[in-house]
Amino acid sequence: ECVQAAATALGDSDKEVRREAASALACWVPTGAAQPDLLDTLASMLTSGEWQVRLAAAEELVRVLPEAGAPPGVVVAAIGLLEDENRWVRQRVCALLAKAIRPGEVDEQVLNALSDQCQHLDDTVRRTALEELAKAAR
Repeated sequence: ECVQAAATALGDSDKEVRREAASALACWVPTGAAQPDLLDTLASMLTSGEWQVRLAAAEELVRVLPEAGAPPGVVVAAIGLLEDENRWVRQRVCALLAKAIRPGEVDEQVLNALSDQCQHLDDTVRRTALEELAKAAR
């Protein structure tokens, strides 16, 4: 019932309600144990017209992604947000991409996207991209 209420609130007309709905929905899932439908729902929120909603979706995806990495749809949506107008969204997307890499695998698309961000005009994004590249290498 709680999950359904949060899922319904994802369609609310208020961006703050949608942002809180993403957080509430993800809280019902243990860290690293997200179900595919939750990942798809959060990934769809990455395309919201409101940066606060995109940021909340990226933050929750970082939190709930399984150790097995992210499904391709999440990676594609995240790469598209590397040029987001909001620096905080870009920063969290770098963390999301680093976590999307499956352990023991090299994902050239993700590593190239993060590497490109090391040249970004925003120093916060450059720093985050470098931190996440280091994490991905471990």
